[in-house]
Amino acid sequence: MKKSTKMLVALLAGFSFVVSPAFPAPQGEKDMPEEVRKDKPEQRKQNEKKTMERNKDGREKKARDKDEVKREKARDKEGKKPNKDRRKAQKKQDRERETEQKQRDKEDRESSNRPDKERKDRKDRKREDGKVRSQQKE
Repeated sequence: MKKSTKMLVALLAGFSFVVSPAFPAPQGEKDMPEEVRKDKPEQRKQNEKKTMERNKDGREKKARDKDEVKREKARDKEGKKPNKDRRKAQKKQDRERETEQKQRDKEDRESSNRPDKERKDRKDRKREDGKVRSQQKE
């Protein structure tokens, strides 16, 4: 080690002894100063209020959930099953959309075939013209 780092380490070691207290840090409520102990009961009350509010909200949510479950059971007993009906309707719509899309695709293919033939004819003509021109140049 360099001389400067040794001095720095020694300085820090000596400084740490000066900074550290002679008595250990408080670890429990008994070791805490009175001011801090007095604040604890108020804080406990506030914490209890918060937990009560949370619990209250939780109970209300559970009650709502139970009511919803009861309603769903009643609907099922009546023979109305909204989820199944929705699924069936959705499947029908999907099938209709698919058939419409297939028809559109088919029409697009048919209509796009015509211009393709015309394009091919044009390309063939250009090739022939190019051949004729190249022969004329020679």
